[in-house]
Amino acid sequence: MTRTRVLFAVTSALSFALGMLSLLAGLWYFDAGAELANGLSKEGLLALRPGASPTEVRAIVGEPLFERGATSTSRTWVYRRRGVFGLGVEVYLVISNGSLAGVYVEDSDLLVYRCDTQKCPDTPWRPEILERLPSAAK
Repeated sequence: MTRTRVLFAVTSALSFALGMLSLLAGLWYFDAGAELANGLSKEGLLALRPGASPTEVRAIVGEPLFERGATSTSRTWVYRRRGVFGLGVEVYLVISNGSLAGVYVEDSDLLVYRCDTQKCPDTPWRPEILERLPSAAK
């Protein structure tokens, strides 16, 4: 009887651990808790170029979710916030001296797209990441 109880306890613990791993994997995969600004689309994001005015930026991708790190000359507009545990995709734009200075996309802190005054790539480095953003065509 004792051996049966030990086996039951071990299998129960393993089942619980596998269940928790599955839950965490699901939270990561589906970006649970992530927030997305209403006007943001993959096409709009790729259309942004440094030098655009804040009014032009808003016309293309809408209002940001929030602003962070504002100083007298620059601010960061966040358009997509990561989900639970800080995992998932984050999209942010840097406005400096009254114009767009850069467009950045990170996946769990790994920079996967950058368009700034140095260079804007013709295609994203990791296009599958941008596929997580909504498309403008509905």
